[in-house]
Amino acid sequence: MAAKIRSSKISGAGSAFLTAVVSYPDVVLAGDRITVGFSPGGSTTHTWPGGWIPGPSQTNNNNIQQDIRYRIADGSEGGTTFPIILSAAMRWQAQAIAIYDFDPNKAPEFAILQANSANPNPPALSPSWGLADTLWVSWMTWAGTITPTGFPAGFTGLGWSQSQGGVNQATISTDYLQQLASTIDPGPYTSPSARWISAVMAMAPAPPPPVDTGDNQAMMRLGPDRIQTVAPNNVYRTLASPKRRAIA
Repeated sequence: MAAKIRSSKISGAGSAFLTAVVSYPDVVLAGDRITVGFSPGGSTTHTWPGGWIPGPSQTNNNNIQQDIRYRIADGSEGGTTFPIILSAAMRWQAQAIAIYDFDPNKAPEFAILQANSANPNPPALSPSWGLADTLWVSWMTWAGTITPTGFPAGFTGLGWSQSQGGVNQATISTDYLQQLASTIDPGPYTSPSARWISAVMAMAPAPPPPVDTGDNQAMMRLGPDRIQTVAPNNVYRTLASPKRRAIA
């Protein structure tokens, strides 16, 4: 089964600030992989709290940025916030997602693309684990106040949001698909011409539980001439012990 989204939450600022106070999803359990796409409406460096693992980060012509990072939750995050320190005051938008049932031994993989056009088409992605029931997430960021009217076919929307007023604006949309595939190539968004950055993320599913083959058996001695073998599937067999022979 594909990794699943437990909860998500959008946050943002309609005024320019040096500190972005980003919201965690309302429901987060210990062991979830929290993934955040952060988009300030201009060029700035970001200082995240400790523990966040960097994913892709790009800037498009100093007009828009996209910075994606993730970490494992300790279970205390739900409904709280965390700060990202900016080198210049910016309006910003962010989407946080709590994901579970993923493979903890495989990091998420990404493809990222940017351009200046209408109807942006996210990049294709072929993760290293090949054919699997994968969780695919499209992270879309536009410069300015953009109203998208169409989204990649088959994807489910987690919501879109835009900054309002002034300069250094950003618009984001986050959409996902659970699908058995080795490659995904999302369709385009429908939106007016603007600078944009698009990242596609793949999250591998949790490995299946080990299969009980019943090959290994535990043995219990019931007496001097009887032995009971106990297979893992609780099938019991009673065997006669070998006859003892006297040693002359």
